[in-house]
Amino acid sequence: MRFEAFLAQLPAMPSPLSPAAALADAFDVSPKAVEGYVYPTITSVDWPAGASVVLVEAAGAVGKSAAGLAIAEKLNWPLVRAERAQVGSYSLSGLIQDALGFTSTFISEVATGDAGVVIDSLDEAHFRAGTENFLAFLDNVWKVSGASVPDSTRKPSVVLLSRSDTAELVRLAFLDANVPVAHVRLDFFDRTGALEFLRAYMAQRSSETGRPEYNVPFASPGPFERLRDSRFRQIATVLLRTSDVEIVRDWDRVRDFLGYTPVLIAMAEALAVTNPSAENPHLAAQDQSNLLREIIENISRREQRKFSEHMQPKLQALLPANEDVEIVASSMYTSTEQCARLIGLVTGEELAMSLPAGLPNGVRVAYEEAVRTFLPDHPFVSSKRFASVVFGDYVTSVACRSLEIRAALSTSPERGIQRVGPFFARFLADGPGGIVAINEMLVEHVISSWNQEADLVRSSESEVTFWVTGAEATLACRRESQVAHNEPAELEFEVVDLSGAFQIRRPLKRATIVTDQGVILGDSGKHLMLGPQVIVLADEITIEAETLRVETDRGLTNGAALAAESITANYLSKIEAGPTDLRVFTAEPPPRLRSFQGTLQIHESAIPFQRYLDLRTILTAFRSSTKGGLSVIAAKLEGKIVKDNPHRLRILNHLMTGNLVSRQGGWFYLDLAALGQHGFGLRDLQSGEPGVSVLTFLHDCES
Repeated sequence: MRFEAFLAQLPAMPSPLSPAAALADAFDVSPKAVEGYVYPTITSVDWPAGASVVLVEAAGAVGKSAAGLAIAEKLNWPLVRAERAQVGSYSLSGLIQDALGFTSTFISEVATGDAGVVIDSLDEAHFRAGTENFLAFLDNVWKVSGASVPDSTRKPSVVLLSRSDTAELVRLAFLDANVPVAHVRLDFFDRTGALEFLRAYMAQRSSETGRPEYNVPFASPGPFERLRDSRFRQIATVLLRTSDVEIVRDWDRVRDFLGYTPVLIAMAEALAVTNPSAENPHLAAQDQSNLLREIIENISRREQRKFSEHMQPKLQALLPANEDVEIVASSMYTSTEQCARLIGLVTGEELAMSLPAGLPNGVRVAYEEAVRTFLPDHPFVSSKRFASVVFGDYVTSVACRSLEIRAALSTSPERGIQRVGPFFARFLADGPGGIVAINEMLVEHVISSWNQEADLVRSSESEVTFWVTGAEATLACRRESQVAHNEPAELEFEVVDLSGAFQIRRPLKRATIVTDQGVILGDSGKHLMLGPQVIVLADEITIEAETLRVETDRGLTNGAALAAESITANYLSKIEAGPTDLRVFTAEPPPRLRSFQGTLQIHESAIPFQRYLDLRTILTAFRSSTKGGLSVIAAKLEGKIVKDNPHRLRILNHLMTGNLVSRQGGWFYLDLAALGQHGFGLRDLQSGEPGVSVLTFLHDCES
């Protein structure tokens, strides 16, 4: 229902009350709505006849307090800020009597449905007072509302606002008391409301700051709207994991993110530009990551501030008089602690250590009780699941990267990951100081995330390469540089904690695995899908999967190529692949794979397959960069890839003496035209099947 329809179902008072005394702002007789307030959409969950109380439920940071002010102002009702009222010491009737005096008739008018009161921030009051005191407060609320005298014709006279978890406690408490409650949900903004909110916010900021960029929706409405819609569409494309997005049509599918007040505030700040026509209409993927990260971190800081402001004085008061310790608000419920606890909430794992570590033992029980009350209402989660793929990718990536969170969890965060979205790889790569080190268990998740993003931007050339040499491994995500989208075209990770046998359990596409160790494909008794564009070059390959399916890209590229000194497939019972979709290169393939065996063409003499792997490892290290052409840092090529491997040294020397590779300063450069004169290119190396030209080149290197 629209906000106006909701207000029509409540009794308006002719004028605001006149207080007999002020009560520390907990009881406001003349509340005012936020300037430029945009009415939200309200969904009715249940509205029984004769209900004396309306429970308004909303996710964190949706705008409950702003809605409470607007409701109270429109109806001339007073507003109780429950978080300031010391629930447990005060009852609702006590608050009213202290503020209005014992001679006031207001309580009796509320009981008959002729007046009303709004009570905001029940969730904060709950975690401050504790469940027992909070339930006693609710008992007084329903008595003040007049619920003890049933009247099917009356209108509700008490409006309660709360986050979801506490709202459920309120609903159950009234149900136990056999008190009918109207239950509505404050929804995220619909598209019209979101656009109105953006304009209202920017108008307010323009008035406050006088800066011209906040006035752009009014000074240049056409260019502003085109830029706004373009950025909405780009983020929606990422959220929906499809390029077929129409904001008007698909808004409800992304409403829980793009209709979220903190998201809209961050969007408004990003849209505050002096010349919207000059802005790139496409939001770069990295820019999206930065924007979303800023939104998420702002929400996290807001949660920390709300929690610590209420808990710091309470915990300080609980400390023994002889314990001279100051509890610092900023040390409680930090973003890192929130991520650790959210991972535990979603996966069901208990924390292995107490957070925050420096909290005095004397207040630990009170702190943990408050967190247990507050955490389930966190804006990042809904029903113990992440409320959005963006929140899930962010929290999971932070948990995987943070040593503090890893220490706090009973098991490694990688083990609890069920799925990732298109932002996981970029969030994970955004670590302090250079290339981020990740656990081998994350390699599959990074590949999945990168492929999702590549699909969304319709990248025709995208791949992930994972190469392992001895105890060192690198994971590189690359795709063609797309100037129109201004997208960073590569990410790189150092991979640690190598198992010696990298296992692929999830569907794998557009990826190359080059390792001098082992690779395990699939799990026993399960199905595995490979392709399109998958190459696995390893010392040994073991196929554990019971069935193997190979996908191709509309028949234009090879589905999958497997090459190793030995390949075993003791449990493989079924292969779903065309005769050319799967190519296997090994001396003695298993019976199930013999029909897919490829033949290595030999020109002058037999070349060990490992030499082909060495050449491919060296050349795939080159990639497009700001240095121009294909290049690689010399320290990386010499120190991490070639090192003291004599075969790779001979290959690199041959590449340089033939002027295929040159060195300038701290960089090596690859000349594709010179490479082509030898009869092969990088695509030939990606096929997984060395041609005659490649073998001739390798023969010359060995000679």
